[in-house]
Amino acid sequence: MKLGPIKLNKRKVKLISIFFIVIVVTSLVTWRILKQEEASLVFEKINLSDYRASVKFPPPVWEFVEKDYNRFITKIDQGQSNDGMVEQTGRMKVNTKYIKELTQRLPQVDPFEFKLYLIEQTNGALGGKNYEISFPAGGGKLDLNDYVTKKNGSFYFLIKWDLKTYPQQFSKIYFLSQSQQKQVRSEHWGSGCNSFFDITNFWFKTMDYKGLFLTTLNQRHIGLLAGTFYFNIYHQNKISAAQLVVSDSGNRNLLCADAL
Repeated sequence: MKLGPIKLNKRKVKLISIFFIVIVVTSLVTWRILKQEEASLVFEKINLSDYRASVKFPPPVWEFVEKDYNRFITKIDQGQSNDGMVEQTGRMKVNTKYIKELTQRLPQVDPFEFKLYLIEQTNGALGGKNYEISFPAGGGKLDLNDYVTKKNGSFYFLIKWDLKTYPQQFSKIYFLSQSQQKQVRSEHWGSGCNSFFDITNFWFKTMDYKGLFLTTLNQRHIGLLAGTFYFNIYHQNKISAAQLVVSDSGNRNLLCADAL
């Protein structure tokens, strides 16, 4: 059956055009408001860069890191871009013998620095403050009890590093949970002791916006954050790595005793 010429309803086209214009304008206004909010924020700056940090991987975690590294090296040789993990220079040809040597020896671990932002959303959740915490190469520890008050409220948790030197598309982010599961009404909070997750996609979608939105009601923020974040960026002959260990000395009963 042949279709005749498609007739456009001018009124509908006009309405659709107006609809999309409204969406674009709204998006631009929202973006501008967010940028203005960010520009107006005042941070208490804390520099931990003088503290030495060592990058350590528990054996089960290192197994995942090493597998990802070997997979990344193999993809370079094949000129593939699975999971976005290709070198910045595009397709690279590496001889098979060199690949075999790289995958058979332990990669060098090169620590890098990052900044953590705690941004108060509800007045009083962070004691009326916002924090910019600079961690040294390799990372460090965060005790939530030093920053989060007992008042119910909400805040954002945001981490940034130099994406030009340590590109997002070569990254893998892991999380090893150290929060006990608990039931709040019909909901379960906390990821469980020594539960391991690959959170790469979720992480960058969240961090590209305003960060992870957290509520302190019933200490839910502890259930989400308590544990170790492993930030790994894969290069041809090394792994750039940093870690953040999150705990809460004021709520030890919510943490796991048998941490790896």
